[in-house]
Amino acid sequence: MDTATIAVGDREEAVRQFYRHSTIRAARITVPPRMTNRLAMGVAGRLTVGTHSGAVHRVDGPPTACVQRVRPSVAEDTLVMAVQTAGRFQLAQHGRTASLTPGDLTVIDPAAPFTMTYPGDFAQTTVRIPREQLGLPRRIVDLAAARPFSSATDPLADLVRQYFTLLADNAELRHGPHADEVIEAGMQLLRGLLAGRAGDEERAREPLQETLVQRVLAYTQSHLAERDLNATRIAAAHNVSVRYLYVLLAREDIVLGERIRTERLAAARRELASPAGRRRTIAAVAARWGFADATHFAKVFRRQYGQTPRAWRAAQAVARTASG
Repeated sequence: MDTATIAVGDREEAVRQFYRHSTIRAARITVPPRMTNRLAMGVAGRLTVGTHSGAVHRVDGPPTACVQRVRPSVAEDTLVMAVQTAGRFQLAQHGRTASLTPGDLTVIDPAAPFTMTYPGDFAQTTVRIPREQLGLPRRIVDLAAARPFSSATDPLADLVRQYFTLLADNAELRHGPHADEVIEAGMQLLRGLLAGRAGDEERAREPLQETLVQRVLAYTQSHLAERDLNATRIAAAHNVSVRYLYVLLAREDIVLGERIRTERLAAARRELASPAGRRRTIAAVAARWGFADATHFAKVFRRQYGQTPRAWRAAQAVARTASG
């Protein structure tokens, strides 16, 4: 946990809250000498998402860290999903052992006894989920815990990995206007993945269909700056036809072209007022957000916000001066 960005007077409470809500209580911990852990956490609705990494400063003996829970705990009411992004990780629980390499993921049940082994430097994306929010029977969770999930064995695994990695990295997705829908879409995907491993095929298929609109919107949000973002590319990324994509969005009263343009304008507007954006030309900001023609950008910007990009940036400068 890095407290460098937290006010000195608030650090004690921040550490207390972190350990209360963002860690797994373990009965036994063994780590090699000089092993550095780094945790970066963020909130997404009722989820806690972030990254966990460790660097081993090698000394004599094997550079292996081990964390164990030796007794069940009724205090734990959450589950943890770990996505391996670098190094290796091994989880033993419920009589099974999952060995993860980059790209794999698994589910940890903090309430049950476990052994977590880190044989060297590693990095993970972690998602801490209230058990009731996941909404799956304990039988399914128990069958899925401590099993490795990968795209080679589970069709949904790669999608779940990408989705939650993006959620951990993108604060705007976690707190933007569509945050609730984005988070629920991720939860549906995870439910489908775990139910599929438990053999509930019907339950595993439903999330792909039910969350398609949310996944499309999340995809467009994360690729706004790319000029080739269009219906053909979006449909191909989600394994549907362009026609079906338009039909599906129309049911939700979403016009794809208008939605992309509106979100690009909002992103450009924010950048124009940012410290970095103030050093760029308006044409450069427009191009960065997919507008090849600066004149067209100014026209649609004025139509959307009632003033030109230049006038908007000047007004923000005046507001900063007044507040300073």
